[in-house]
Amino acid sequence: GVAFRSVPDMLTAAAGGLADLVRLTEIPFRDYATANCPSEWRMSRDLIDTLITGGTRTNYGQTPETLTAFASLVSMAGTQHGRLFAIVGGNCQLAMLAAKDSAAKVHLESKVLSVTAKGGRWEVKTQGKGKGEGVFDAVVIAYPLEGGTPSGVLDLSEANLKKKVGDFAKRKKLHVTYATFVRGTLNAEFLSTLGFDDPRGKIPGVIMTTREAAKGGVEFSSIGLQFGTDMTQQECDDYKRASVGPLPPSVTKRPDGVWKVFSNSPLSEATVSRLFSPPSDGTTWRQHVGGGG
Repeated sequence: GVAFRSVPDMLTAAAGGLADLVRLTEIPFRDYATANCPSEWRMSRDLIDTLITGGTRTNYGQTPETLTAFASLVSMAGTQHGRLFAIVGGNCQLAMLAAKDSAAKVHLESKVLSVTAKGGRWEVKTQGKGKGEGVFDAVVIAYPLEGGTPSGVLDLSEANLKKKVGDFAKRKKLHVTYATFVRGTLNAEFLSTLGFDDPRGKIPGVIMTTREAAKGGVEFSSIGLQFGTDMTQQECDDYKRASVGPLPPSVTKRPDGVWKVFSNSPLSEATVSRLFSPPSDGTTWRQHVGGGG
């Protein structure tokens, strides 16, 4: 294998001279797609304002004005049918086999006491089961995303993260996407305010938005049906595929199921109640919120 001492070096090698990936991490996607990319790849503003913006807000909680060209292209790659893959037996095998092949020494239940720069390298002192010290070429500091608060979700506000990790976060603006899982049915009354008015009572399986609430939009980036609790798997798949266009014959009802909502801030109970109706069987519906950078 090849080791790289910087991200730019790695991106340059990965591109193989075919593209300037480092440059793509420095410019917004809108600038790239409308002026800086090869002419045959350029996109209209209408396409970016509708479909592309919906995709970037769903995947990253950002718009083409704030998201880099590199991240946007990665986001778009996952929207192509047949371009998402999984490892037979579970994707966890990738991490497990990589750890095994690395022959790394793993010290569990060990507290890091100090990390000190010494002659271009790093000295790390620990206590616990992995008590000791060592000198290394590089150190990676990982920050947990969950735990530490009554809700179980870490305070990932920009101010708090900078307070915790100092200079590591000062140069970049922090973006957080929250995932809320809700069991119930999308509220038809609310959807009618967005222009969904189907005489057969169809509710879309996927909704993507293009504007933040602060700019006249709604409180969420996207809503997607995960699975229908009162539908067969085939009915659920048919329903999701029919989010645009006529309903297939197999779909005869609105799905009562589990939905995933992406947003830039935690959804209040009042907002969830406005977006969803409780399950048809009368059971208690719940939401689970998690944060991710």
